[in-house]
Amino acid sequence: MNTNTANRTSANTSASRLRNSMEDLVSQLRSEINRVDEPRAQALFETTAEALRGLITAFEHYEEGQEAAFRR
Repeated sequence: MNTNTANRTSANTSASRLRNSMEDLVSQLRSEINRVDEPRAQALFETTAEALRGLITAFEHYEEGQEAAFRR
């Protein structure tokens, strides 16, 4: 395995781990929406979950090499 391949594998491993962490956080945020009764907090949690979903999609594209900017 050459250095570039090893770096790419390490980067993919990191990206996957971080994506999983964001997915867990989205789940936590969405469950908190049902636990609080303050509408502004609910909106904040939902907005944060949606923003994270966008980041998760970007990480998925990186891992799959779907975007031209992420291809080698």
